[in-house]
Amino acid sequence: MIRFTVDGAAVPKQRPRISGRRAYTPKRTKDYEERVLNEFRSSYQGFYPAFGKDTPVWVCIHIVQAIPKSWSKKKRAQAEQGEIVPLSRNGDVDNIAKSILDALNGFAYEDDCQVTTLMITKQYGVRPCAEVRFGEDR
Repeated sequence: MIRFTVDGAAVPKQRPRISGRRAYTPKRTKDYEERVLNEFRSSYQGFYPAFGKDTPVWVCIHIVQAIPKSWSKKKRAQAEQGEIVPLSRNGDVDNIAKSILDALNGFAYEDDCQVTTLMITKQYGVRPCAEVRFGEDR
């Protein structure tokens, strides 16, 4: 199993932008994907890709979002205990997963089409981050 953590707020994959006849990935998405890849590279010291093209892969992504500063102490404590979950539009879990999975293409696996099992969770916490774990799916 390989695991790593990307500190800071998770960034959902944004739609490509078009300039003239060229499509490009928005800077915010590109920067986040680079951070994901850097964290993966620092946690995995083997050959790339970690899993060959014929290997199915499971992925577990745990997203921790910052608790809004405007909330009362009571509400903040409830969020820390998991009694309140993030339901606001701070990024759909599928779009956040897309950013992470795309960043790992060619490094963790040949292509994210190898992902056969995907689990994504989202909660509030004091330290926003995305915790990523993955391994061979049997």
